[in-house]
Amino acid sequence: MRRGLIDRNYLYEREGHHCFHCGKALRRDQVSVDHYLPKSAGGTNDLFNVVCSCRKCNRYKKSAIPGDWQGVQLKLFRKLIEDHKIGAVDDTINWMEMENDTRELRNIFQKGAYVVIESSAKRFYVKQGRIWYIEDVVK
Repeated sequence: MRRGLIDRNYLYEREGHHCFHCGKALRRDQVSVDHYLPKSAGGTNDLFNVVCSCRKCNRYKKSAIPGDWQGVQLKLFRKLIEDHKIGAVDDTINWMEMENDTRELRNIFQKGAYVVIESSAKRFYVKQGRIWYIEDVVK
C-alpha cells in the first residue's frame, strides 16, 4: 500500500463485504471508509484503524470515540500481520516470528509520530502503514 492510501479492496474483503458496525451486506459502491478512532482524536489512516462501513453508520458515528477502540485496533493489527498486509521498513523481518510475537497483543498508544503496539514480549512502532522498528519489552 502506498503511503496515505487506504486499500479499500482489502477492507471490503476483510469485513466479508459487510458493514463493520451494523453487519449490513454491502456492494463495493456502497462502502464508506470509517476511521474507527476518528482522525480528530488522533486516529491514523493505518489499516488497523479503518473499517468498512455503510454510509448511514459512518454518518451516525461521526467523530465519536468507541469505548472498545483499543481492542478493535489490536485485533485488526493482528489480522494485518496474519494477512501480511503491513509493510516493514526493514526487509529482514521474520513474518513467522512476528506472527508469534503478536498472538497476545495487550496495549496500543501514541508515542510521538508512531503508534506503538505492545505484546508481552515486543513493541512494534508503526507509522504510515509500516513497521519502522521492533524492540523487546523490558520486564
